[in-house]
Amino acid sequence: MQQKSGKNCLDLLWLRVTDNDTSMNLMTRLHIEHDMEHVFKTVKKDMHEQRLKQLRQKLKTLEEDDWRYPPVEKLIGLH
Repeated sequence: MQQKSGKNCLDLLWLRVTDNDTSMNLMTRLHIEHDMEHVFKTVKKDMHEQRLKQLRQKLKTLEEDDWRYPPVEKLIGLH
């Protein structure tokens, strides 16, 4: 009877260790997924800001060069 009781205790201990390992693996996986999502959002935001900066620079260049060309309306006869 004691043999069976000892075996049950070891089985319960093993289940506890296994459950703990599974919990740790799950927590680790969730932590990694969270970190990856945060990095992805940060990179996406940085890329968007970079594109906006490039578009602002293009707009500035176009405004600076605007005097060189006649208005489109005048070219197509609307003015």
